[in-house]
Amino acid sequence: MSFYKEISNLLEVSEFYRGLFPDYKTSGGYSLARVCDRVLSSKLCKEEQMSNWERRPLRKSQIHYAALDAWILV
Repeated sequence: MSFYKEISNLLEVSEFYRGLFPDYKTSGGYSLARVCDRVLSSKLCKEEQMSNWERRPLRKSQIHYAALDAWILV
């Protein structure tokens, strides 16, 4: 997956957050859910993260999860 090296303006949120708050220690690392909780004071529901994404059609909850997971980065 070296293609990401060719994408300009790529930002890895957890790395960016680690750069802003290097002293922030957490046992769960710098996951998007933890960053969201800390920066926005809001929980990011990860219930569908490990669901079966190969099964079609996707459930509404899976579509909502995927959209929110992408939207939160904006």
